[in-house]
Amino acid sequence: MRVKELCLNFKKMRNFQRTYIIFLFFLPVNIAFGQTWEQLNDSFYYYYQRDDYKQALPVAQKIVEMARNDFGEADQEYATALNNLAFTYYKAGNLAAAEDNFLECFTVKLKVYEPEDERCLSTAQMLSDIYKEQQNYKEAEKLLTGYLQVLSKKNKQQSKAFVYSLYMRGDSYRVVQQ
Repeated sequence: MRVKELCLNFKKMRNFQRTYIIFLFFLPVNIAFGQTWEQLNDSFYYYYQRDDYKQALPVAQKIVEMARNDFGEADQEYATALNNLAFTYYKAGNLAAAEDNFLECFTVKLKVYEPEDERCLSTAQMLSDIYKEQQNYKEAEKLLTGYLQVLSKKNKQQSKAFVYSLYMRGDSYRVVQQ
């Protein structure tokens, strides 16, 4: 009887070890979904700096989701998360997804920052560059003229000059294309 009990205990112990090993195997996956803001950002930059956009994209998407939930949609952290996701899509060659995320990012940035803020200007420039790559000059023109109107209301001459230069650069692209 004693030998039989030992065998049963040994089997239970082995099953426990297998379960424990399986748990440890899947533990990093579970931890990834419970990562902190800082850990997710570190992971994102790790992949992004190595041009591993396939790995960076799901992390960037998780950061956007976390930023939306933790900070709300009218916060600079959310704008930054969208910007990083958009850049990752852009680098991965997915211009449509980059455009969608840059548009949302631009909208958030115009709420969070002053329109002449460098972060708004750089997003407008990225959007206009995407439109030009897509040869969608009407959208680039619409974006930039709308942005010029926003800046005109604020009487921001230096920023208007920058946006106007983007607009004119678009005109020269159109002339070359025709």
